Amino acid sequence: MSTGLQFGLVLLILVSSLGLPAQAATESEEVELNRICNCVYSSAVPYKKRRGTWGAVVGAQASAFKPVNYVPDFRRTQVYDTYYTSGGGIMPEATLGLKFNFFLGSLVAGATYGSLSATNETDRSTITVSPATATVSLYLDNFFNEPYVVPYGFGGMYTVFYKESVGGLSVSGNSPFAPVVGGGLMFQMDWIDNDGNDYAYNEYGLENTYLYVEARMFLDPGSGPDFSTPLQLGGGMKLEF
Repeated sequence: MSTGLQFGLVLLILVSSLGLPAQAATESEEVELNRICNCVYSSAVPYKKRRGTWGAVVGAQASAFKPVNYVPDFRRTQVYDTYYTSGGGIMPEATLGLKFNFFLGSLVAGATYGSLSATNETDRSTITVSPATATVSLYLDNFFNEPYVVPYGFGGMYTVFYKESVGGLSVSGNSPFAPVVGGGLMFQMDWIDNDGNDYAYNEYGLENTYLYVEARMFLDPGSGPDFSTPLQLGGGMKLEF
């Protein structure tokens, strides 16, 4: 074999051996760049750092609801406040919302639904009212690492489904849509049971458990049945996921 041919073979082997690791390294770098990290934070990471962009809120509450200006269909000379004196007052409600987190706090598009009944013992008449609301709330829950106290305010619209009956007669319907406004304070309860909080977060994605108090007002619709109320108190529990 000639000297030139031998030199060519040696050169080819050297180039190939040098190129292969470079090629492998390039492919490895591409894999690293294209890898998607599906990271999950532990419950030890503060809420402010671990929370995502989206979340959800569900809860139950008991609220005062007394539409003092409603005129009973069968007693047009009286109003709810003086006519329906038995029952009513405190109304159980369910609440849920979709939560968008940003640097100042959170915006929550939420809804509530509740129901209660009241009676007039003299006429043996009954009214059942079921308010439904759709609101947008602002939660100020991102100022500290943990949201131990969260002020919030909300505004939106409501309607009241109702049925009023006396003897064999009844009337039902729903009120025109009208504004509802309010605000309150939420108090985080996770610090009471750290182990239980860790388990709920790791197993179910529960971010926070709150007890809360709020005040709200149903405004006059301006026409139709008037289920407006003065400023009234309520409270309950909310779970944030």
